[in-house]
Amino acid sequence: MNTVIIKRRLIIIVLLFITVITVDYGFAEIIDDISVTMEPTEGFGQSTHGYLEYRFELENLSSDKEHFVSLAYPKSTYNKGDTIRQIKKAVMLRPGDKVTVSLFQPPLRIEGSSEVDIEIDGRSPRMDNSIILPHQSHGIDISYGRDSKACVLLARDVPGDFNQAIERAFPRNDDNNAKASGGFSISRISPRPGISHIVGLPGGPPDILDTFEAKRSESNIDRWSGNWLGYSRYDCIVLTGREMTLAPGHVKAALLRYVECGGTMVVTGQWQAPQEWESKKQTGSEVTTYYAGFGECLSIPQSDVNNWSVELWGNIRDSWLRTWQTWQSIKSVEDANKAFSVVDNLSIPARGLFVLILVFALLIGPLNILFYSNKRRRMRLLWTVPLLSVITSAAVFAYSLFSEGITGQVRLECLTVLNENSHRATTLGWLGYYCPLTPGGGLHFDTQSELTPQIAQHYWYDGGRSRDVDWTNDQHLGSGWLAARIPAHFMLRKTETRRERLTVRHDQQGNVSVVNSLGADIEKLWLADEDGTIHTAKNIPAGDTKNLNPGPKADADPNVLRKVYSSDWLGTINKLSADTKNDAESFLQPGCYIAVLGDVPFMEKGLNKANIKKSKTIVYGIME
Repeated sequence: MNTVIIKRRLIIIVLLFITVITVDYGFAEIIDDISVTMEPTEGFGQSTHGYLEYRFELENLSSDKEHFVSLAYPKSTYNKGDTIRQIKKAVMLRPGDKVTVSLFQPPLRIEGSSEVDIEIDGRSPRMDNSIILPHQSHGIDISYGRDSKACVLLARDVPGDFNQAIERAFPRNDDNNAKASGGFSISRISPRPGISHIVGLPGGPPDILDTFEAKRSESNIDRWSGNWLGYSRYDCIVLTGREMTLAPGHVKAALLRYVECGGTMVVTGQWQAPQEWESKKQTGSEVTTYYAGFGECLSIPQSDVNNWSVELWGNIRDSWLRTWQTWQSIKSVEDANKAFSVVDNLSIPARGLFVLILVFALLIGPLNILFYSNKRRRMRLLWTVPLLSVITSAAVFAYSLFSEGITGQVRLECLTVLNENSHRATTLGWLGYYCPLTPGGGLHFDTQSELTPQIAQHYWYDGGRSRDVDWTNDQHLGSGWLAARIPAHFMLRKTETRRERLTVRHDQQGNVSVVNSLGADIEKLWLADEDGTIHTAKNIPAGDTKNLNPGPKADADPNVLRKVYSSDWLGTINKLSADTKNDAESFLQPGCYIAVLGDVPFMEKGLNKANIKKSKTIVYGIME
């Protein structure tokens, strides 16, 4: 009898174990009528850029009641330094509704509890068990002596052991390891406060296994994110052609957008790339590289990573380092304002204030006392001193108000890749803000924009402010992101569907003209036709037509935009918009154009009622 019971218990234990390792769900909790399921997330030792996604599946189990559900993380915070105080989102669930809710954490640390705060219809229900999120080390980190690693996400179906395969290709301290570095070096954080940068390490290139961290996904691809922001923290994503074929439409679209925004994707086995990628590819013996937007996709017919050659491994590593290295130059507030000035003078108007205070001191002190002493009415000092103080305070306030005003300023510059065939616009850019008074409404962006604040510090707890993010209606960067008289700068990536285009016409005499349908005036235009001849024009108002003048031949590599992504974005924007020769032929390929716009139709300013300063857009159009 005891033997039968023991066998039954063993069978139950085995079945439970199989269920745990095969079921693709996270922790689930039923709270009143609401079922909350936490989806698993991949925990890296440290991810330093992009957004970290926490996903929950909410289901209204009621058959007749709708509920307003709010999720916020963390439930409590320590508010130390430049951190995220809380990220939240609220949704309305009708009876029987089942929705996926994502909380995206920008690249700043969260210092607080691991509990998720759940409110249903405006109240916090009593819960037997708290929903706990696993600790994730995510955010800008330039602490002294800490090295940053590229984050590589492996899909479940990728065969072989990724780490073992790359270690066999490049044994530690092997000479081939140095050859595979492709000229890149791992980042060691500068001990100087304010800015981090890529520097060489003593003793030569590091071992390849020390330059990245690979994690296998805990979810099948059909449960992956449908927003490219959920992949933005990864420097490389490796998956199989079968997974790409079977992926739901929203997941596949998000992965393609991730690549176009500068990511690296490796697809093993047979796979059909999007048609719009076919014109920008390079084919080799082991890999076909597609250059899409600012990123690249490596299609490798050999599916088993154990059979990849040393040269192929080197190409893959160089690719993810091109994604990774862009985010190793986060600037301090001061350095960001030097590189991208949004206000000419940050200093306090000390001279004017000193004169004002000096006059106040003379009036309230010796002159006031001398005047009423001579008149033998010293009792009047009891009300003249407060009156003069109020007048002086009002004068100081008025002086500051008239010297800077009360309206904030915003500066925007961006480079947009506009694929007219797929109607996709992918934008890289910088935003700068300066507000004399702290605005109450914060910043508003769409849910496809990634913003990286430029607030590098020597230690994460040095001063700073905690910040809120609300994803209920849009991406609302609430309190803490903007402060009075302190510039705020962001690097931005975004992707969206756009219908703007440049209509090209050819007449019988071979002349080329264009119709400006880009939504803003064109200051300068370079257009490469089918045979590579570059045609130029200046000053084309929105909606107008203008003839172009033929010039030199285009001479750009298919990966030119990839090089732009890995370099200084502002430097490229300034080079392409400069009045002097900008070597457009080295950027253009046949069937493409570069247009310099004096406005920013592909970038939202984020701050309502702000004055726009020095706006500029470079459009890299792809017509074929």
